[in-house]
Amino acid sequence: SPNERGQLHIGHAGARIIMNSRMALKPYILWMGIRKATDFNAGFLLDIRFGDDKKDPYDRVTVFFGAQFRADQGDAVIPVIGLEFKNIRIGFSYDVNISSLKTASNYLGASEFSAVYLGSFSPHISTYVLPCFRF
Repeated sequence: SPNERGQLHIGHAGARIIMNSRMALKPYILWMGIRKATDFNAGFLLDIRFGDDKKDPYDRVTVFFGAQFRADQGDAVIPVIGLEFKNIRIGFSYDVNISSLKTASNYLGASEFSAVYLGSFSPHISTYVLPCFRF
């Protein structure tokens, strides 16, 4: 039926390039597709870590910032900023419209807040490693 959503396909890849003991650069790409609609973003984050994780790995704060570009449409730049403390990562991004539609959108973009729990909810699962892309 024409009202069926269709299957969503998602692919992402990234890397963590350690610059020194406190900084890492994280380039990444994200592709999403459903039926004929696609979205392709490319971007990077720079993590800057504060605190001494030799004493306690959870006694540190990481500040991150960067940007994404919606490459397939070429219509948006998305600055990103956030903070990671212990097992919580909080972020803010703003979708800035740079296409010819920016006057139609009255130069307004879209805000996004995120909160991510890093880890396992069950102590029995904590021994397994599950690679997961972190923003």
